Amino acid sequence: MRAEDSYKAFRSVLKERGLTQKTLTLDDAIELMTSFYKNEPAENAAEKDGDGLAFYYVHVHRGSSSPFEVGMMRLFRRNDIPEPANGSRLRLSFNYPWWETVIASGLIERLKPAAPEGNRFCWSPDGVNELLAHIREHETFLTARQIPHRSVTVKYEPIWGVFA
Repeated sequence: MRAEDSYKAFRSVLKERGLTQKTLTLDDAIELMTSFYKNEPAENAAEKDGDGLAFYYVHVHRGSSSPFEVGMMRLFRRNDIPEPANGSRLRLSFNYPWWETVIASGLIERLKPAAPEGNRFCWSPDGVNELLAHIREHETFLTARQIPHRSVTVKYEPIWGVFA
């Protein structure tokens, strides 16, 4: 699979498993993304840090809305387009946002661990089991998986800047 085809490939895997964005639980999404990372390498990824996976949790500030998000992203740095050209860095991600109305009810305090935001990266399929162990023991994940979500976003986009 080429990095630029990852969204279509990921959506195909989702469909093959009988899942939709509406039915995708956080547990399903974590399993699906880690499995996809292990089984579908990007052919055109740069040799060093060209295909990575990250778990993240963050209180995002976007103008009038400020969701707390938990998700994963697969990061690509292509070897066939020189940096910093548009399209040289790509991101395939899913996130579960919890919005202000829910946050105002005290949910934010249940979701935030001791550190209010963070991430954990893995740059090789060999590191997936360690990443999964971190996720499955993480207080934010353990709390978030118990709280019903109203939406999930799966997206693919070019990105700028650094990965870590």
